[in-house]
Amino acid sequence: MAKFYSDWIDEFRDEVSKFASNVTTISLLWNTEILDKNEAKMSNAEFIDFRNNHKDMYRDVFDSYSSLMLRFRDNNSEDIALKKVLEETISHFTGNNATCGFKSQEKINEIIKYADEIVVRERNHIESNLPNQSNRAFSDFIIPSFFALIVTIAILLLIFWT
Repeated sequence: MAKFYSDWIDEFRDEVSKFASNVTTISLLWNTEILDKNEAKMSNAEFIDFRNNHKDMYRDVFDSYSSLMLRFRDNNSEDIALKKVLEETISHFTGNNATCGFKSQEKINEIIKYADEIVVRERNHIESNLPNQSNRAFSDFIIPSFFALIVTIAILLLIFWT
């Protein structure tokens, strides 16, 4: 059972990382291609062109979003909070008035915060259900929970801002 939860946590972190990386990348591209032209909004045709030019990233954002939404139990405050932030974030990528130039970094920070709380909760659940053996190896594996995600986002920011 511990292996199942460990795999669940790893897959959850991977999905959050993919979602955050793609949202950040699309937002940076939006800022570069749209806002640098001093345009607050784009026409529907321009938006469709932008979306078609970056369709792989859009698909990855929606795939990660769907995968994350399927994981929620809705009875935990962290799940409810993360679900709400994910829904707010994805709403900026849909419809005729898509606004990828929104404050994506604030949303990403919220997503990471709530996802980290879920990882800690699930890790504690695993550790409390393990026999009284040394859980140190498992804890050492989980402790850098979102370090890789933060490094990935930092690298993307450096790449697109230089």
